[in-house]
Amino acid sequence: FLVGHVLTSVDYQEMKYQLSQIEAVASMEEAGVIDELVWRTMNDLLASHSAWRSVSIHPPAAGKFVANGYLQTSAEGANLSDYLTVNFPYLNRLENRVVVEENLAAQLTSFLTAKGFGGVKVQLANGEVILAGSYSNEREGDYSALLKEIQTTPGVTQVQNFAIAVEPNKVGIDITGTYQVGGASLFDGHGYSVVLNGKIFTVGDRVDGMKITSIGHDMILFEKDGIKYKIDYTP
Repeated sequence: FLVGHVLTSVDYQEMKYQLSQIEAVASMEEAGVIDELVWRTMNDLLASHSAWRSVSIHPPAAGKFVANGYLQTSAEGANLSDYLTVNFPYLNRLENRVVVEENLAAQLTSFLTAKGFGGVKVQLANGEVILAGSYSNEREGDYSALLKEIQTTPGVTQVQNFAIAVEPNKVGIDITGTYQVGGASLFDGHGYSVVLNGKIFTVGDRVDGMKITSIGHDMILFEKDGIKYKIDYTP
């Protein structure tokens, strides 16, 4: 009996030929698996689904299969997992390395926030990480080290950094679109009070748990749990 896995049909034919040259072998029953036929067939099926066209399956060795590629959402990832469970004939030999960019972006955002770089935003495109926003120029060394850590994160192929180093008081997560600024009371360039969503607040007050640390002529700064936020506005 011929059983087990071989990588290609060429390997299979070569194995059959070598066995046929052994005098003790009178006949052969074929039950072997040609991995090439398995992954080619499966990849054709995956390519027929528009959401999965970036995903492909290849064998790193005989009897082993690896699924690689990128999906945008966790829903797409769950659908693919269900599809492979039903349709892939050797599921116990398959390693799923498909990266869900929605999950990876959340992971990197959480990582940046935990490291004190909440003002930097993450975008992903087929494993390429694009960073934009701002961070304190007093922490440029820390930020450079962080970029190296991101580069080694599984699923990340490249990092494009467009975030800029600015003065510490200008760093923060931009929440401008969340609040409407009705006006601010300033004296000698320093803010005393501001109207947010129709309510008056002063420096030191809390807005949705965020403490107002500064009111400037075009920016309001907040802080909560060590993370800074900002609102840009036009007087």
